[in-house]
Amino acid sequence: MEEKFIKKNIVLTGLGCNSNCIFCLQTARNPSFFSSKNIFKEIVEGRNRGANWLVLTGGEASIHPDFVEFVSFAKKIGYERIQTISNGRMFSIKSFVKKVALAGLTETTISLHAATAEKHDGLTRTPGSFKQASIAAKNCEEANIHLSFNTAISSLNVLELKNILEYIHKKLGFSKYDYDLIGTAPSGGTWDLKLMPDHDKLKQSLREVCEYAQKNNIVMWVTRTPIQDFPKGYEHHKEPWEVIAHEMVAMWDMVWIHPKKCESKKCEYCEVQPYCRPTQDLVLKIKEKNLNYITGTPTKEKLKLARELSNNFKIEKLEDFDVVKLFDFEPFFIIYFDGFNNFEDTLKLAEKAKAKGVNYHIEFQVNKKSEAFTKKFDKHPIIFSPTNPYKHVKYFFDKSNYLVDTSDSILPFSKMNLEGEWKNVPLCMFSGQKRQYGINLDDFDKKLNPKKRDFAERLTSDTRVYEWDCFNCSLKPNCPGFFGDYVKLFGFEKVKPVK
Repeated sequence: MEEKFIKKNIVLTGLGCNSNCIFCLQTARNPSFFSSKNIFKEIVEGRNRGANWLVLTGGEASIHPDFVEFVSFAKKIGYERIQTISNGRMFSIKSFVKKVALAGLTETTISLHAATAEKHDGLTRTPGSFKQASIAAKNCEEANIHLSFNTAISSLNVLELKNILEYIHKKLGFSKYDYDLIGTAPSGGTWDLKLMPDHDKLKQSLREVCEYAQKNNIVMWVTRTPIQDFPKGYEHHKEPWEVIAHEMVAMWDMVWIHPKKCESKKCEYCEVQPYCRPTQDLVLKIKEKNLNYITGTPTKEKLKLARELSNNFKIEKLEDFDVVKLFDFEPFFIIYFDGFNNFEDTLKLAEKAKAKGVNYHIEFQVNKKSEAFTKKFDKHPIIFSPTNPYKHVKYFFDKSNYLVDTSDSILPFSKMNLEGEWKNVPLCMFSGQKRQYGINLDDFDKKLNPKKRDFAERLTSDTRVYEWDCFNCSLKPNCPGFFGDYVKLFGFEKVKPVK
């Protein structure tokens, strides 16, 4: 897990802006500024839950009358990284830049949406904004404010992404910076004016800009862009899944409280798709009292309520068997073996479960370390699974950004040739178990109301994604799909959709 992304606090200062971008997500401009009292409150709340990275955004955060005070207050209460995302117009004024630098601003992300003044000013509908953004970058550099850039992708600039990167690199002369490509969320001006980019053009352009970034040692993230639109071999430039989990928390009302199914075309362009649909399906199963299982710490208060939702309880310790039985659950026990845990200990636990009469099986997670043990559990029920890379991968920032399998053990599907029952695999590629829906009681309060952030963090660790062709497959509603970080390591495998 990329802990630093969990510790980010994003605070909106209002909807007002001193530009008028054609593709803007914000269709409304009121209120221009949110209450300073509420903004200070959000800054404190984030810090209290452990956030050490504050992002002030809008609208245009820098035009808020109390922007400098927000920055200085955040520094005072212990934020280590204080960032704003800006069109750069205010930062083209040197006196303003000096003031926010003294207050404690550590990073500014400047938006550049084209490589020429004519195109950029046309997209922002603000004459002179390209020149101001370019001056802003120089001013931030002089004030020792860390600099990054972003570009909002639309059909109007989708083929110019490499040119923008070259402008920053060669014309402005910046060799050390981060670059964020912001995909087109299906809302606001981009959606209303039908400015969503063609998938094939986007994939072509992402290949060019990713190649340029890696060749020139530029750290580059692509956000709000479904992983299906990434060219093979560059999927690791997609932002960490934790960032998307933050987005889901922000959309909580429509995801959990009042589940809303968007039109399918919107889902094509929505990065929250891997979390939104499964969560909405989970909510439906909760309402229907038809979950596949319950798991987590079995407290009596929660067990009484949870019993209405499922007959089955996945116990995490054999010691929980008796208490779960008291509430008429059918307990079952999964023993995980991935080669990183001790074989003898796993075998002893399986023998203990067998002797106790518990319904159990060994989930054998296939990888380079575990494959030597494939025939050593022959006296016990076993189900094979790919190893979820999530806990083994880590981002490294040597020149550009790379995702590395730190265990050097994760295998692509082509290397998994074991016969037997499988789970956590695409159903068109393996004869495997259907996707299971359950809840972990640790993510819910005593009344079984979800704790949003705990729920989102657990969901992040089990991210599942699907190739575009999967969305027309009859198996999709029950298909486990691909682990998210598997695709970042190996790309999508060739799927065989069933009509």
